[in-house]
Amino acid sequence: FGAGPADAAVVRPRFDSRRGIALGCGLRPSLSAIDPYWMALASIDEAVRNVVCVGGDPRRIALLDNFCWGRCDDPERMGALVRACRACYDGAMAYGTPFISGKDSLNNEFALAAGDVDLLCATLGRMDLPADELEELQREVRATGRIRIPDTLLISAVGIVEDIRRCVTADLKDDAPDVMLVGGLPEVGFDLAEACAIHAAVADAIAAGWVRACHDVSDGGWLTSLAEMALGGGRGVEVVADEHERRSALEPQCAGYVLAVPDCVAAGGFFRRRGTSARSIGRLQSAPALRIGDVSIDIDELREIWRGRRPARST
Repeated sequence: FGAGPADAAVVRPRFDSRRGIALGCGLRPSLSAIDPYWMALASIDEAVRNVVCVGGDPRRIALLDNFCWGRCDDPERMGALVRACRACYDGAMAYGTPFISGKDSLNNEFALAAGDVDLLCATLGRMDLPADELEELQREVRATGRIRIPDTLLISAVGIVEDIRRCVTADLKDDAPDVMLVGGLPEVGFDLAEACAIHAAVADAIAAGWVRACHDVSDGGWLTSLAEMALGGGRGVEVVADEHERRSALEPQCAGYVLAVPDCVAAGGFFRRRGTSARSIGRLQSAPALRIGDVSIDIDELREIWRGRRPARST
């Protein structure tokens, strides 16, 4: 097991039982500027799929919420909070995942001295922010003389693992040469029932022993997930996705998973019978590198970039 990221933790509370508890989180504040409703639902979905990735049962998950918000006497902020709360209700009902606890941290704003407004706006301009997001943030700071956090909801998920011997990790392994992309829905406007079906199919595939490694698709899309799996296993992988899949390689998703399996044909048949999309996107290679067409990046270089020890190179 290498140095790549994991999706969730698994705890074995009793040594006289093989049952375990999986703990995962979801956090998608970048969607708040689009709609706090979908920010909250995407956070719920991310927490659920992180638990599923390690072998948790999506039908036995409970949630906790942690709201981090601005001033609730601001009608816009209060309206955003109501939207997020509505999403929590809709998500809990659709996924069958009750909220059992939570907390809030409101009024996360700072009033600026008059002379600091221009200084802050200049500082924001040096940050790596999308142009439209930067413009909106600077406009708000100049109009209000205040700086606030984005509307943020951290979701924690706790789920049952019936048999910890069936747990899987995210690192690529030699006995699973085929890599598949399963599910995958847009973060805004996705169908909750379809997402539930995808989560259940992946969980059942793990429980049945079809899957050797599993990682969710989030920031950076499925290509980033695949690179992180290669880092964890220290194994090279060649991307074999078709042109359609490559166009969405860097897009974040809900209900999206990257799986490493011994046989993509057999595993694909399992998912087809469940009505869940599954397609081949990669296969292990002997060279310790991530290869996409004519571009190849050594695993050691990826690891140094991931740890922030060297800048990413353009290709």
